[in-house]
Amino acid sequence: MPEVADLLLLQQKLRLCENRKQLGYLLVNDSIKITPFDTAVFWLAQGQCVEAVSGLPEPANNIPFTSWITGLCSSFAKDAERNPVRVHPAELDASDQNKWNEYLGGDVIWVPLVTASEIVGGLLLCRSTRWQDEELSILGYWGLAAGHAIDALLNRQPTAFPLWQKLASKRTFWIV
Repeated sequence: MPEVADLLLLQQKLRLCENRKQLGYLLVNDSIKITPFDTAVFWLAQGQCVEAVSGLPEPANNIPFTSWITGLCSSFAKDAERNPVRVHPAELDASDQNKWNEYLGGDVIWVPLVTASEIVGGLLLCRSTRWQDEELSILGYWGLAAGHAIDALLNRQPTAFPLWQKLASKRTFWIV
């Protein structure tokens, strides 16, 4: 089980991410400090795309794996489950079951990345051993933290005229 300090440090790192690439890298590579996994995929609801895959510098968007995972994550997000859930290949259609065995295998969970009002993304985590209920609970907490970080990052308003705003806030500007 992870230490509370690990969770707090990862949350701090989430808040310091300056762009989607940094955030994706953190989610698929550093989440292993919370619980071990073999493969992680970060899917972003905005744009319906795979943003990051563990062990890769950048996901290739034009390959069958990415296309299939994108569709799979989109369908999980539509189910509106706000807590981590185990994904069972038996619940998928025959075509998806074949791809499941080819691409994932093992025990897989879907961790929705949520805000108070919506699912903004998701983590698909795969490993060879069975996920424990305690791990799902901790990953639910992680999903909330990551969801709020994603929301803050995507809704950050760029400043149009930073110099103008600095000058406008200065008393000397008004005197001049």
